[in-house]
Amino acid sequence: MGEGARQHNILSGSTRYSNHYIGWRLREEEFLRVAGVAGKSYLRITKDVFSNRNILAIALTTSAFSLVEHGWRPFWNLYLKTELNASIPVLGLLAMIQSSERLLFQLPGGLLADRFGRRKIIVYGTALRIIPPLIYLLAADWRHVVPGLLINGAASIYMPAFNAIIADSLPEMERGAGFGAFRMITSIPTIISPLIGGAVMDALGYREGVKVFLFLTVLVSILVTVVRSRVITETLVDDKPKTAREEGRGMRASLAESFDLPRSMWIMVLVAVMGSFGVRMVREFLPIYA
Repeated sequence: MGEGARQHNILSGSTRYSNHYIGWRLREEEFLRVAGVAGKSYLRITKDVFSNRNILAIALTTSAFSLVEHGWRPFWNLYLKTELNASIPVLGLLAMIQSSERLLFQLPGGLLADRFGRRKIIVYGTALRIIPPLIYLLAADWRHVVPGLLINGAASIYMPAFNAIIADSLPEMERGAGFGAFRMITSIPTIISPLIGGAVMDALGYREGVKVFLFLTVLVSILVTVVRSRVITETLVDDKPKTAREEGRGMRASLAESFDLPRSMWIMVLVAVMGSFGVRMVREFLPIYA
């Protein structure tokens, strides 16, 4: 091979290498640019979400409640078994009662939220949640827990209003991202509180440890009720007064529309039901098994 051919090959190889390197650098710069834009957008969305008075109040109160409740919830069935003489079948029965009550009150809660407004239902439901931990705190037998489970299930009537007021308070074009930011922030306490609860249970035992957290839950529930009643503002606006007959027709129409779902939604509901059925069969007994 002549000297000219060798130089040509060297130059060609250098050119290909340079092109690959330039392409790689351009892709790297594009990635960093997109990542930077996404990061700035995420921070902006988070700031916009929590600049809303309703969202900020709900996020802080939900985080406070989760911090204390998830300190004793993982150990609740152990407490029922060791301290309140509940057998394994009884634990399943109590879990069924709690789930049944929540099922019964979800749809009525949504209808009431659409009729009377979100704020009232949230405040009344939150106030009702003060009672169950008091009953649990005073219970000397598993049978004494049942009224608390029933009341706690009835208190879940405010959950549809809770979700609705969050959706109403978020920017319409950023509602999905807003929900994500809200759920992320309010999930932080659920990560650390079981660890704190475990340390307390080791130090005090199940009996005293659960009672300490139940007492804190009562105090926090009172504080949360006061804050939500004073800070949260109504988002459901209806300027036209309605007669009792019109309101009745509106509630019947809302009930009918609740079951008028597209096929894809019914498939999602079915999958959720099957998943929940499987999880609930084992979740209540995991602390005892462990």
